[in-house]
Amino acid sequence: SQCLSFFRMDKKYCNNIFLTFLLLLFALSINGQSEKLYFQSLRHGLSDQFVRCIFKDSKGFIWFGTQNGLTRYDGIKTVIYKNNPDDKNSISYNNISSIYEDSKGNLWIGTFYGFNLYNRLKDNFIRIAAFTDIVVSGICEDRDHNIWVGTIGRGLMKYNAENNTTENFAVNSTDISSRNSNHITCILTDHEDRLWVGTWNGLYLMNRYGNIIRHFVKQPDHEGLSDNFVNALSFENDSVLWIGTLYGGIDR
Repeated sequence: SQCLSFFRMDKKYCNNIFLTFLLLLFALSINGQSEKLYFQSLRHGLSDQFVRCIFKDSKGFIWFGTQNGLTRYDGIKTVIYKNNPDDKNSISYNNISSIYEDSKGNLWIGTFYGFNLYNRLKDNFIRIAAFTDIVVSGICEDRDHNIWVGTIGRGLMKYNAENNTTENFAVNSTDISSRNSNHITCILTDHEDRLWVGTWNGLYLMNRYGNIIRHFVKQPDHEGLSDNFVNALSFENDSVLWIGTLYGGIDR
């Protein structure tokens, strides 16, 4: 009888475990369903379907740079900005390449033909004369509030907004592909105020005076970059640099 009693108790215990397991599975399935991702299209409010860059500013606006104009989105409606040949305060060019907000809240817009400062009070643009015919590919700011601008073919340019002055820094290397180093694709500053510059010819680490500290390229022993054409840069917690390349995937 003791054995029969034990068997009945053990069977009841197993049933309880099985019921708990079923409830747990049900809870997990409900949780999984509640976290489904979905996408909502905004294509009808954009200036063009070809979107090159997206940026959220400190005011909460989301800016979309396209190949045919700049779009501002406030969560409800969109506003489109395009070049007007008869208006010098319109954006310099419709093909938008980069968007950046500095520490003072100034919004900078890079295009395939010029560099612009958005005038929030007048809702128009100030074209920076020194960049009239330049393809802007990347924008960042150093601790002295200088704006660093990466270009295609013109190297790196430092712009001082207070006195409206510009310095140009050619990114050179010792190898035969040095001219590709002046084709800059992206730039970042790190916590030490150094510049990380992605180019068609590898990755450069530079100080804020424009001097090259180190040049990273693809190596046969796989200790360098996976590809010399660097397309994108992003920091994780100021300590890990993620590097997107054209043909070699991602490095860090």
